[in-house]
Amino acid sequence: MCRPMWRCMVTEAIRSRMVWVITGVLVLLALLALPAKAESADYETTLDRLGRLQALAEQYIEEKNSGDDPIDLTLSFTRVGDYNTDIWQLTAGTRDGEFEKYATDADPDLWDLQGMNTVELPNGQGIDFGHLLAAMNLVYRGMPIAGSWGGDCMQLAQVYAGQASDADGYASLMQQTFAIEDDGSASKFGDQDLRADLDSVVAGSELKSGSNVADVLRNYYTNLTDYDRCYQFIAMSFGSMNTSDSEAFRNKVYSTMTAACSCCCIRSACGPAAAGRWMPMQNPPCAVHAMNWLIT
Repeated sequence: MCRPMWRCMVTEAIRSRMVWVITGVLVLLALLALPAKAESADYETTLDRLGRLQALAEQYIEEKNSGDDPIDLTLSFTRVGDYNTDIWQLTAGTRDGEFEKYATDADPDLWDLQGMNTVELPNGQGIDFGHLLAAMNLVYRGMPIAGSWGGDCMQLAQVYAGQASDADGYASLMQQTFAIEDDGSASKFGDQDLRADLDSVVAGSELKSGSNVADVLRNYYTNLTDYDRCYQFIAMSFGSMNTSDSEAFRNKVYSTMTAACSCCCIRSACGPAAAGRWMPMQNPPCAVHAMNWLIT
């Protein structure tokens, strides 16, 4: 549920307008949902494995007498493939291969936490759980935008770069794949990515030293509504502003996104291998603005 400290951050205009707009999108997705394209992993089994993984991380740190962070070890363990590229290692940290062996030797089932896709939440919605955990890794490290909604906005804008001449044209093109029911095979920013982006910011902000990742997620998803999800995300991402002024709000989202994602300019330090993987600042401004219009 929304905390009083968040409510004081958000104007009545956000509550009456923007929350219901985003909530409406999510409700519409639920009503128009297509059959799942991939079998969902079991929610409780997944959280149980996360809890066991973090317990092993704490044991590993104690045995090594190191200053490692068990939350970092837990979240980074799950990052493989697109979430373990040079840019991800620079921002979210390098995965510990020694810990990976330690954990999977003790509990082979933990391999299933890598490369995760769809998990069905208690409310019946699907979410890209691998994306959620990877984005939470960045949120925990103080980067709540570049690895979640900002990065997805930039990626979708890049897909359509050069295919339209203005923001309206780009918005029309992007509506074909934005927030569609998808397991990640058809869209760079489908409904499961959207939920993962919102949830990683809100749930990820709850992670503090000594937190248990599985418990934080379990508490967050208990009785979660789309209203709560969107309300908290807007408050934490954009603070207090009058969103009845659509143009001002869009500019706020755009400036927040581009400022955060400018950190991706460090891709130049990654060498040629990183080329084309995450290069949002090369997108035409109108394409990025169009993506911004879709989410506002």
